[in-house]
Amino acid sequence: MKLKSFALIKCVVVGGGHAGCEAASASARMGVPTLLITMHLDTIGYTSCNPAIGGVSKGHIVREIDALGGLMPLIADSGGIQMRLLNSSRGEAVRSSRAQIDRQIYRQNMKNAIENTDNLYLLQDEVTSIDAGKGRVRGVRTLRGLYQGCEAVVLCPGTFPNGMMYVGDVSFEGGRFGEPSSKELTESLKSFGHRMMRFKTGTCPRLDGRSINFKKMLMQKGDKKVAYFSTRFKGKKPKQVPCYITYTNRKTEKIIVKNIKRSALFSGMITGTSVRYCPSIEDKYSKFPDKDRHQVFLEPDGVNTNEYYPNGLSTSLPYEVQEEYLHSIEGLENVRILRPGYAIEHDVIDSTELKHSLESKKIAGLFIAGQIDGTTGYEEAAGGGLIAGINAACFISDLPPLSLRRSDAYIGVLIDDLVTKGTTEPYRMFTARAEYRLRLREGNTRMRLLPYAKKYGLVDKNSIAEMEKFKKNFELALDFFSVTKIKDGKKKKSMTLKEAILQGKTLGSLKRRCSFGKIPDDALEEAAVELRYGGYIARMEKDIKKHDFLREIKIPPEFSYKKINSLSTEIKQKLSRMRPEDLYSASRISGVTPAALDVLMVFLSKSENRRQ
Repeated sequence: MKLKSFALIKCVVVGGGHAGCEAASASARMGVPTLLITMHLDTIGYTSCNPAIGGVSKGHIVREIDALGGLMPLIADSGGIQMRLLNSSRGEAVRSSRAQIDRQIYRQNMKNAIENTDNLYLLQDEVTSIDAGKGRVRGVRTLRGLYQGCEAVVLCPGTFPNGMMYVGDVSFEGGRFGEPSSKELTESLKSFGHRMMRFKTGTCPRLDGRSINFKKMLMQKGDKKVAYFSTRFKGKKPKQVPCYITYTNRKTEKIIVKNIKRSALFSGMITGTSVRYCPSIEDKYSKFPDKDRHQVFLEPDGVNTNEYYPNGLSTSLPYEVQEEYLHSIEGLENVRILRPGYAIEHDVIDSTELKHSLESKKIAGLFIAGQIDGTTGYEEAAGGGLIAGINAACFISDLPPLSLRRSDAYIGVLIDDLVTKGTTEPYRMFTARAEYRLRLREGNTRMRLLPYAKKYGLVDKNSIAEMEKFKKNFELALDFFSVTKIKDGKKKKSMTLKEAILQGKTLGSLKRRCSFGKIPDDALEEAAVELRYGGYIARMEKDIKKHDFLREIKIPPEFSYKKINSLSTEIKQKLSRMRPEDLYSASRISGVTPAALDVLMVFLSKSENRRQ
C-alpha cells in the first residue's frame, strides 16, 4: 500500500536517533523531500545512555557538525546544564568541550527542530526491508504494510536490529529498555550480500537522587567561561547544576568478583564483541585486578528530575547484585535504583562494505550510518549520519559526494578508519586516532570546514558570513603578529610578536605590552596556536599532499585484480573483497605493501589509457 501524501518523497531516513536526525535534517536542508520513518515519534533524539554531549575528541566532532549545519551542537547548547573544557592543562590539539545536558529538554528540542524543518516529513512505523532492483534502491517496506518509493535510503537503526538485552541471567528482546527490537531488517541487508556481525554495548543503572548522600562526594561544577558548541546558538541555557564524584572500593570489588559469573558478559549468554574503551564494571575488575578503586561520575539527568546516571558503572549483573555493590560505594549506601543497568547485543554491518560517502558498495543509493556501521557514541553516530544524509541528497541531485579527508576533520578520520580498515569491536573516537590532530583543533573548525559548508549549501548566509569573518580576522592576526614588534626587556632588542610567541610568551602577557586593536580574542588565540605548531603543521602538509595524490587515482568498481600476476594471492583476495575506491583506500588496507601500490598504479594507468 502506498500513501498519496508522500508521493513526492525522494529520500527515506530510517531511525530517529542521533544519526537519523542529522541525516534527515541534512537531506532536507539540501532541498530534497525527505521522509523520516521511526518506530516511535516521541523518542526522536532520545539519549539512551549518559546525559552528556562531547568529551575528548567527541567535542571536536560536535563542533564539526556545527560547521556543517548539523543539529546536535545547537540542541546540546539549548539543553546544556553544565559545560567544561577537558584537558585544559594540555596542548590545544587535545582540548575538548563536554556538556552535561537535560535529557528531556534535548529530546523535546530535537523533536521540535525535526518537526519544523522544511522538506522533512515524519512517519511512525518500522521499516522491515529495503527494495532494490538492478543494483539500485527503489523504496522501503514497513511492518504496517506500507511501501514508500524513493531514490535513496539512509539506514540509521541504532542498536535495534535483532537487539537483545541482558540483566544477569534474564534476557529479552529490545532495541532499548522498554522498546521492541527490529527483527527483519538484517535479513534484507543480508539478501544484498552484506556481511553482518554482533556487537555488545551497555548502560548503567539510573539512581534516585533523593537517596544519594552527596555530602560524602566531591562536587564538580562547570567552567565559568566555555564557548558554546554552536556559533548559531542565540538562546539562554537552563539552570546550571553540578556533578559529583565518588569511587568504588575493595568491598565493591569482592561483591562483583563473587558474582561475576552471573554477569551475562561472563556467563556466555553474550556472544557479541564488547566495547574495549568503555568496559562494564565487572569487566574492569576482571581486566584490572590491581586497581584499588574505579571512579564513579554522578551525572544529573536534568533540572526537573531526581534521576542520576552513575557513569563508570555500566553492567549486566543481576538486579540484586547491582543494588548490593551500589550500597558498598561511599554516598550510595542507601541508594534506590530507578532503572537497572543492562547490556545490549545488536547486529552491525561490515563497514568495509561502505564507500567514504557511507554508500553501500553493493546497492547504489543505500547509505548506512550510526551504530549499525560499528560505531559507539552519540557524537560518532551524529557525525556519520550527517555525512550520509548529505551524500544521499548528492546522490539524488547528481552532485559529487562529500568525502572528508583525515586531514579535514575527525569525522573524516572516523569514516576512513571504518571503511578502509573496518572494526572488529565497537569503534570509539580518540584524539590519538588522528595523526593530524595538531591541524584538527576545536578552535579552527570553522575555517577547516568553511569550503564544504559553502559548496553544499549546508548553513545559512549569516552563518557563512560569520565563518568568513572569523577566517579574515584570523589572517589579520597572523599578519599583525608577523609585523608588530616589541622590545625584549632583558636584551633590549626588538622582536616581532611572532618571535615572542615562538619563544613561549603567552598571549595574555603580550596583551599587557601592546594593543591588538579590534582583532577579536578568539582569532588572536587561534592565530597564536597556529604559529606555535606551525613547523609541525608544515611537515604534515607534505604528507597530506601525498595522500591527496593517491586519492586522485580512482579504481573502477569492476576492476579485476586477478589478472595482475605480480600481486600476491593474499593481496588480490583482500583487494577483491574490500573493493577500495582509490589508491589511497588501497594503501590503508592491512597487508597491501608499497610495492603492490606501485604495481597497481601502473595497471590502473594502462587501463585508463585503453579506456580513453
